[in-house]
Amino acid sequence: MSTPNTPPSLASLTARFLVGRSADPATETCPPVELHEAPSGFRTDVRTTWAEALVAAGVTGIQHPAGWPALTRTMPPRFAVALCVGNYPQMLGDLGQLFAHAELSSLAAPSTAANDNALRTGERMRKGNPELTLLLGVAGHRLAGDYAAAEVLLTDAESACTGRWRSVWENERAANLWDQGKHAEAVAAWERLPAGAVKSFNLGMAALFTNQPERAKALLAEACENLPESSGWNHLARLYSAMSESGR
Repeated sequence: MSTPNTPPSLASLTARFLVGRSADPATETCPPVELHEAPSGFRTDVRTTWAEALVAAGVTGIQHPAGWPALTRTMPPRFAVALCVGNYPQMLGDLGQLFAHAELSSLAAPSTAANDNALRTGERMRKGNPELTLLLGVAGHRLAGDYAAAEVLLTDAESACTGRWRSVWENERAANLWDQGKHAEAVAAWERLPAGAVKSFNLGMAALFTNQPERAKALLAEACENLPESSGWNHLARLYSAMSESGR
């Protein structure tokens, strides 16, 4: 049990992260949800993972695509999880492997697995949320490891992503660079983002997985201040922060 002046232990943060949330944060009630078993044995529901997958875009209350439940069931664990469209904190599924590696940079290697059609949206969403629809398409290609296709779609989407969507687009471009192993380029792109939770989380995550624990600690502390305590992204930031505290 931690006191207000004592950081919680890594064990307690891990437990909190694993428990996660059982309801869609966009609703006040807890309707029936479809459960699935993550690779590490803890459960997450589709409504929660979908809500978390939209945090970087700043949108809520949108129905998930038909392919989302299957994608989350088959997604292998990832470790250096960027806060971007299509990603959700529970992608970090194998905590045992995370803690077993002394060299965290080895866990930031590119990975593939998803069906790139899993984030295909319907006509209603394409008309009502054209920018988000384009960026979900980018995320689908990225999660499938088709980074070239993601880059093509990013280029096509650039002119449509104006106003507040511009920084969301920039973040997706950085995430695509990060996931394919172009870490220095990704960090440079994240550095150009406006201040906020997305920037500090992603730069902190990148610092942790490129062996810069002191830099990670400060950035992740800033992310925690800017992310709601109920958010799985806040829990993941705290978990990463605790790892940076241990010098990992």
